Amino acid sequence: MVKVSTTNACSWTARSNASWITVTSGATGTGDGSVAFSYAANIGALRTGTLTIAGQTFILTQAPCAYSISPDTVKMNVAGGTATINVSTGGTCMWTASSNESWIIITAGASGTGDGSVRLTVARNDGRKRTGTLTIAGRNAKVEQEDH
Repeated sequence: MVKVSTTNACSWTARSNASWITVTSGATGTGDGSVAFSYAANIGALRTGTLTIAGQTFILTQAPCAYSISPDTVKMNVAGGTATINVSTGGTCMWTASSNESWIIITAGASGTGDGSVRLTVARNDGRKRTGTLTIAGRNAKVEQEDH
């Protein structure tokens, strides 16, 4: 939030000069006030944008989202079962999770914003030892399951 201090009769406006920054309240005002803004998650390179508020330029610099998952390998016995993989990232960073195998099912946490977790269920294995992957926040998590 940016506070505006001016005389009572002075009117002002606020606008974003970048597509990823949105003025959410206080786009116009007279006298003292405040401007609130939000910004989209950054999935690319470091970026800079500006807000113009009451004729003044405010510079915002945003680092890209960084993601980590833990654990990155889940080991299951032949019976299968459930497991949880945690996602760590910045508070505005969005992520998704998907299974690359029919025998690994995401039961909770298929998407999120900020830190979160993915809950998965692994089906019983009646065949050979198998290895599969989940893609979570652009990272691969390995699931290894013992054979029958």
